[in-house]
Amino acid sequence: MDGPFPIKELKDLTNLELLDLSSNRFSGSIPGRELSNLVKLKALDLSGNDFSGSVELKVFVGICELKNMQELDLSRNKLVATI
Repeated sequence: MDGPFPIKELKDLTNLELLDLSSNRFSGSIPGRELSNLVKLKALDLSGNDFSGSVELKVFVGICELKNMQELDLSRNKLVATI
């Protein structure tokens, strides 16, 4: 898959625990707040995409709202951030 991240298609999957969208060609910025309704998400793999740019604080705020998150993989993208 390519293009922007398909958040509209995922927003109602509130019972989702594992989301692996690695090795696609998603571009633009990493979704943060947009993922916050996936409250049961334990693992998110967005590695190997074309996300680029600076990772803003709002992305981390959204991801930090995912209290069940245990694994997050953003490797092999074109991101710039200091965590």
